[in-house]
Amino acid sequence: MKRAGRTPLRILNEPVGFMGLTSLDLCALGYLLVATHGLLDSFDLGLLSFVAVAIVGYVLIAIRLKFRRKIVRDFAFSTVGPKVIYDPET
Repeated sequence: MKRAGRTPLRILNEPVGFMGLTSLDLCALGYLLVATHGLLDSFDLGLLSFVAVAIVGYVLIAIRLKFRRKIVRDFAFSTVGPKVIYDPET
């Protein structure tokens, strides 16, 4: 029987900031704002960069609050990094 109010240790040990975001997440959103504003401002669509960052921030908050903290990093490394296949014969 599971006791009510018990928090898993994994959640207790992860540093959490505003809405589940860490300072690194907030810095990444800031860099994304600067990059998208620089890119879209040349097309006179600079205000669209705020919309793009708001959407990415909302998705990132949803991921951070629902799943574990490093899931975005693990996904990026698994798609870009080398594939490791376990072979029990070797």
